[in-house]
Amino acid sequence: MTGSGTGRVLSTYEVFQKHLNLGEKILWVGQPNPKIHFTSYDAILIPFSLLFSAVMIFVFVMSWSIMQDDSRIFSLIFMAFFIVSGLHFVFGRFYTKAWKKKRTYYAVTNERVLSLYRGWKQNFKELTISQIDQICKDVRTDGNGNISFGKPNLGLFSAWNNIFLNSGLYGVETASQQLHFFDIDNADEVYKIIQEMKQS
Repeated sequence: MTGSGTGRVLSTYEVFQKHLNLGEKILWVGQPNPKIHFTSYDAILIPFSLLFSAVMIFVFVMSWSIMQDDSRIFSLIFMAFFIVSGLHFVFGRFYTKAWKKKRTYYAVTNERVLSLYRGWKQNFKELTISQIDQICKDVRTDGNGNISFGKPNLGLFSAWNNIFLNSGLYGVETASQQLHFFDIDNADEVYKIIQEMKQS
């Protein structure tokens, strides 16, 4: 749900209305579950973020103790950036992720799969059913999961970027990236809908 320019709250269906083709029908709409905070990559990201923050604080304290008064101000400005980045890495990214989830919408129609992000700027992505050559799903025991469309780009930047896309950290969904449905409820049912559309 998100606010419209008139103050009225738009439904998830209404968000996609202007993006539909003539005769196109929505079969499913949804948003990322806001209660899901962690991904499988957090098994790596959380220990790394704690280590990064600890090292930054240690370096700052050591630098402060050995520097002269006239150079401490420059050290403070320089190191403060890394310390704040480290704290965002540990804590802040989860607030960023929650903020982004409230503004992210997914849809499956009888023609396409759609992804829409209504944040500082609007990011709309689409794939026609015929363009989907591969679908990957990752479903948890509670039914929540991720669905990725298309073959993954195995380049180093793309692989690194995919780790961050659903982490609340840096992540840029470009045209070359896969289209993803992150943290959706009833992921198996959505997957079946798409498979049925492909087969038909």
